[in-house]
Amino acid sequence: TDVLVVMGFVWLASSLYGYWGAKKTTLRVLVIFGLVWLLFNILSNTGREYQGVLGVIFQCSLALPFFALAWLAQVRPRLAGLILTGCAVFFFFLFHLSGIFGPDPLAKGRILVLVLFIGPLLACGLMLLINQEEPTAIGEVKP
Repeated sequence: TDVLVVMGFVWLASSLYGYWGAKKTTLRVLVIFGLVWLLFNILSNTGREYQGVLGVIFQCSLALPFFALAWLAQVRPRLAGLILTGCAVFFFFLFHLSGIFGPDPLAKGRILVLVLFIGPLLACGLMLLINQEEPTAIGEVKP
């Protein structure tokens, strides 16, 4: 089933790239990631876990990098692609996912982390790096 999940992710990423292009796909993926992370942080600070307004604000600030990279992908796509690809490689080693090439690749939910976290960062980063479109300003319409 893990192989099917990876294949499904690759199909989804390539379909979105073919339909929207690199910049719009990256914008939508990162905004969705940011909103999900924001919702998770807000909901995790309810009930007994409530740490006050300042705690909620600090927790919600963890979603800002996703929104900042979504904006940067529209203004400077190659730079955003480089940052996203670098983040994917950094988190790959930070989470010790290099063990996926070892004797037990399916241990510890490695495929899930790769597909849900590392995969979108790497896919969006590579889309932006490989994309051949000329950079345009936000809101500018190509003739």
